[in-house]
Amino acid sequence: MPKIGPVSRLILLMSVAVALVLPGSSAMGQEEAGHVGVVLQFGDGRVLTRYLELPTPVDRLTVLESTDLALETAHGGDAVCKIEEEGCPGNDNECWCQCPFTPGEPCTFWIYFPMNEAGDGWGDMNAWPLPELEDGDVSGWIWGEIDVEASPWVPLVELPFYTIDEIHQRALTGGEVEAVGRAGELTVTATFSGDSDGSGSAALRYRTGDGPWSEPLEMARGDGLFTYTLSDVEPNVDCGVEVNYADYEGGVIEGEGPTGLTTGWSQTTVAEEPGLGLVGGVAFVLLLALLLAVYLWRRLRSPTETEQ
Repeated sequence: MPKIGPVSRLILLMSVAVALVLPGSSAMGQEEAGHVGVVLQFGDGRVLTRYLELPTPVDRLTVLESTDLALETAHGGDAVCKIEEEGCPGNDNECWCQCPFTPGEPCTFWIYFPMNEAGDGWGDMNAWPLPELEDGDVSGWIWGEIDVEASPWVPLVELPFYTIDEIHQRALTGGEVEAVGRAGELTVTATFSGDSDGSGSAALRYRTGDGPWSEPLEMARGDGLFTYTLSDVEPNVDCGVEVNYADYEGGVIEGEGPTGLTTGWSQTTVAEEPGLGLVGGVAFVLLLALLLAVYLWRRLRSPTETEQ
């Protein structure tokens, strides 16, 4: 075997170091930012969706935790016991409290569905190990019953499927807040996009000067915006407004829960058209009288001057 000289060793070591630090190197195994979706259905049929930006690939539990929904797990995170108020206590002994695994008795728990390879529906709930989610993938959860006597298990419930684009359109994306004041009123508008299912809402709080914030006031929904008009607002007083967007069913993009936007507003009095006033009126009348007197004097003198 040929010997490697000092210079060759240095070049080799530098090549290995570069390979380890270069972006995208397989040695680093770096994750890339991506978008993944969640579809979740409770026992009463309510469906939630979430559009999330996460480093991908990412495991199903990390995705679920990123929704900020209340979550309890067991068995090292392999089993999801409760989401929000639906399910069983999050410990190894009680996680399956509604599934005795006894033939003939109902078995209900949080069932997980990965997306199929075609990206147009759900895959096999019995797949193991479960694949990680890549950019554009969707994961599904449903509180429902399965047939434990079948092999493999068969879900007795159906979870609706949404593509990542449909989940994005279902979420509410907040826009700009504008406040316009005139004649003792303040009209606040807050634009938005998305929210294809119409489940989003917005609430307004306001305060004058450094005073306390008001209680939230529900804004009226319009075409691409929410509005609210405050009446009996004193002129020339600084007024701050804050709008919170909320969309429990579809989620709010780029925010954990409601997204708050703040703007400032100061009402100014409407300037009146300039008028003559009392003094100006008297002066105007006197000027007209003087002009009339001059005119009459000249008319009276005109015949005499002609005779001469």
